[in-house]
Amino acid sequence: MVAAGGGGDVLGALLLRGLLIPQDPVPLIATYAWERLRLDPSPGPRGLDGFVGLGQIGSYNAEVFPTSDTIPPGRSTLPRLAAEASARLFVLDPQSGIVGLTLQLKNLVDSLQVEKIVLVDIGGDVVASGSEPGLLSPLADAMSLAACADLGVDAEVVVAGPGLDGELDGSVVLELLQRMTAVKLGDVQDGDVRHVESLLTWHPSEATALLSAAALGIRGTVEVRRKGNLVTLTGTGSSVWRADAQAVIRHSLLVPAIQSTRTLAEVDEAVARIAYSELEYERKKAQSLKSGSDSATDDQLVRLMLDYAADASSRNIDYITMRRLAEAIGMPSLDAVRIKSVLRATGALQLRGPLLNVRRQA
Repeated sequence: MVAAGGGGDVLGALLLRGLLIPQDPVPLIATYAWERLRLDPSPGPRGLDGFVGLGQIGSYNAEVFPTSDTIPPGRSTLPRLAAEASARLFVLDPQSGIVGLTLQLKNLVDSLQVEKIVLVDIGGDVVASGSEPGLLSPLADAMSLAACADLGVDAEVVVAGPGLDGELDGSVVLELLQRMTAVKLGDVQDGDVRHVESLLTWHPSEATALLSAAALGIRGTVEVRRKGNLVTLTGTGSSVWRADAQAVIRHSLLVPAIQSTRTLAEVDEAVARIAYSELEYERKKAQSLKSGSDSATDDQLVRLMLDYAADASSRNIDYITMRRLAEAIGMPSLDAVRIKSVLRATGALQLRGPLLNVRRQA
């Protein structure tokens, strides 16, 4: 499996393993070491040179071990996932553009004797053309799709939780999937969520948290990152779809624009001419986060949380994610464990699944 966007798509791939590869007890997952800035203060993805303790696979690839680590100030969830999830994780390094990424994946396919590539995306932005106005993070998905274009093995795209990443609306994603003659594979079940429940307690992924919430039957309006975008959890939120990779590639404006690139800078420049430059956004945001402070006491955190929860409730919001809460109260880093610990100790607010319940009581 290739986790298309890095970050939470790895957790999403783990959540889908029972549906996609039930016969494989130890899935193989390739992904970027690219976390959001409240976890990793360095903009953009980490390359192989951003780690220590990786294992060599073939000529161009590296496996993440529980003993692997990132070189400061970079941070990654991958070593902890390698320790706690029964999967083998491999770092995709986009520093050499799509030419380098394709070479990397081809070498991984040969070294591991892979027969099929499954590109996993939670939310479904990977099926966008690149011109959609709501698209905020097209770079990683486009790179993954382009690198899977010609690997000499079957490749398919799997989308779970249409619209749950807070960018394209779910109805838009479903329409695109239907246009590509995608097939519904089924729905994520509560039993699937139980397999990743311990990972959800600390992993900062929003989209996979929302997918898990949908599978648990949670319904309502959820406020997520970036100025409080709203996502509505409905019955379609747990659905999983499969499309032929070539059909998705034919729809993309980004893939042909980046196919011959040899550096990440070239990829970013090509994407920015058509869509939104995610790297430029991260560079600017990193500067603003440096001025923040994580020195608030628990009492101060509780007051900030209660005030924001009351504000969200007044706007008819039912739930907020941990990441949105950290963003809203000005925490420059996301410490979900601390937030949950403070909430449990005070009983101030209640969690429902992986989400914070701010719904006004009748």
